[in-house]
Amino acid sequence: MKIFTNALFYQILFFCIMIIIFIILFNALRNRTKNPSEEHPYAPYLPYGLKKYIFNKSESIFFAALLKALQNQIYVAPKIGLKDFLYIRKNTRNYMAFFHRISQKHVDFLLFIPNENTPLCAIEIDGPTHQYDYETIDRDILVEQIYYEVGLPLLRFPAKTSYTTLEITEALKPFIDL
Repeated sequence: MKIFTNALFYQILFFCIMIIIFIILFNALRNRTKNPSEEHPYAPYLPYGLKKYIFNKSESIFFAALLKALQNQIYVAPKIGLKDFLYIRKNTRNYMAFFHRISQKHVDFLLFIPNENTPLCAIEIDGPTHQYDYETIDRDILVEQIYYEVGLPLLRFPAKTSYTTLEITEALKPFIDL
């Protein structure tokens, strides 16, 4: 009776393995023959929408004045992530911890030399939260320390309803010859 039970066990095991292999092959073939133009199956469940504006009102006003002040001599990258222009030195212990500290932060404007893509300075527009919100203040301190460490000047402008070309040009003079 023991021999019969072992043989039956192996037959059932073989049958189950064959079913699993068949399911895997069937799914692989089905996925390979899908039309690439079909809608992604998770599309109705993605909670994303396109923002109407990428700047708040103060940033938008400043951006227009900044472009006028720069006279197409310097390029501006708006809302660029810190991880896009900073790197973490090789052999840094806790690399991912340092990466996560910058991975979700951005600078309002990064000025850089055309053709060289060399960052010249960063610009932040400080709204009222930069005065009283502890998380924003902590973020500002960290960012200032990082910019100081890498030698990237940081200019801060208060959020206002208007900016003059002269005030922007004067603030940029130590870093950019306009």
